Amino acid sequence: MITDHGQPAAVIISAQELEDLEDQLALAQYQAARGDRNGALQIYRQVIDRFPNDSARARAFVLSAIVQLDAGDSVSACRSVASTDSLAVADRFLVSKMEQIGAICPPPDASGDSVHKSNPPGDLR
Repeated sequence: MITDHGQPAAVIISAQELEDLEDQLALAQYQAARGDRNGALQIYRQVIDRFPNDSARARAFVLSAIVQLDAGDSVSACRSVASTDSLAVADRFLVSKMEQIGAICPPPDASGDSVHKSNPPGDLR
């Protein structure tokens, strides 16, 4: 990991890990396109957990928010977007989706928690 003033700035991963990561994201998108939302969300959760300091984490949060919203779970979608560092999302399509989802989310309450008492990202309960 490369840091900037003690904060993660970049993560160095092997070519094989990068290929695995891209394969996981592609598989999740395929699952979502097939209508297997739970399968897609499970894969996105794996990416989020496996790559906590990589920009793929932000991508996985936004993509999971899209799936959650498609499933009618706006609370989880809002929570996923709130968990995303918008500066880590370089893809304009994903930034646009973040903005669209963020526009339907309630404003943060006094504690700074925009959505409380909701399911964890990836949970379609």
